[in-house]
Amino acid sequence: MKQPKKRGAPRQKLPFPVFFTLYLLGSLLVTAGALFVLWNFLDQYERNSPDRIAATAARQVAEGEYALLWESEQLVPSRFNSQERLEQWLASSLEGKGIASRKEEEGSYLLTADGEPFARLTIQAQGKKNLFGGQPHQITQVETTLPMTETFTLTAPEEAQITVNGVSLTQEDRAGEASPLAAYDGLPDGYEPPRVLTYRIGPLAGPPQISAQLAEGEPCAVKVEGDQGTVTAPAGEELQAQIAPLAQEASHLYARYITQDASFDQLTPYFLTGTSYYQQLSSFYNGWYISHDSYVFGETEVTQFLLYSPDHLSCDVTFDYQVIQGSKVHDFPSAYTLYFIRTQGGWKIANLAVR
Repeated sequence: MKQPKKRGAPRQKLPFPVFFTLYLLGSLLVTAGALFVLWNFLDQYERNSPDRIAATAARQVAEGEYALLWESEQLVPSRFNSQERLEQWLASSLEGKGIASRKEEEGSYLLTADGEPFARLTIQAQGKKNLFGGQPHQITQVETTLPMTETFTLTAPEEAQITVNGVSLTQEDRAGEASPLAAYDGLPDGYEPPRVLTYRIGPLAGPPQISAQLAEGEPCAVKVEGDQGTVTAPAGEELQAQIAPLAQEASHLYARYITQDASFDQLTPYFLTGTSYYQQLSSFYNGWYISHDSYVFGETEVTQFLLYSPDHLSCDVTFDYQVIQGSKVHDFPSAYTLYFIRTQGGWKIANLAVR
């Protein structure tokens, strides 16, 4: 008689809540892993996008980190622009300004300081595409566009020894032989203009630092206006004291002549007759000027005495000239450069330039 087979113990099933919990945990882990991978990709994509790269460059510059800008050809040290000078110029041009980036066109971004562009970044895709089809980008070219003086023109006496930004000027920097100073063009017969050397140098980062002295070691006077400079022998205090009142009187008379408050006859004793400027002045028409009751001169300053030769000198005169018409006051800030020449009758004005 066969014995009945014994049945094994029945398999226990996981309770539904436990199974669901494990399933949920597994799904969460898979989802978290997928989100991590996706987040990492998006983060890398964002950090390597052209917009983010340009914004990061702007932030670094705003924080005073200029390493990126030194890749520009404009910032390569040269004869008149040492590394130290370029660093100082770069800092003075950008410090304290609002630095930002903006897209110019595809692959090209501008860095701006208070809205004015100072650098152009070329950002291009580099390397292979990743699993998601994205491609990293990087800056491939930097071009700074900070304003430099490409050519600086300097006039000086032949005997002057000159340094610009610590570099001594040589004959190679000269534009040619000594020539008449243009401000004295049109002198009548019997008078000669001063002769000066002209130097042309550049490019220069920022205003030039100029020092000059005569062969005897006497320091020269230096005047810089924009991309032009003038070096002359120093005018002594006695000569300045002689010229200053003449310059002030002539400048005030000139302003009054323009506004019909002085006649040409009152003006002529201060000017050398027969010059080109004298002829222009004599034919000047001022009938268009507004009628008025009175005028007032503000504080007058006579500065920048430049001695081109023992017989040629210039100075700057500045003042406020107010023309009063009833209750209305018209204010005219005035700035002139007067070019004097020594004559048998004393110092006369050969030219007057309005600045």
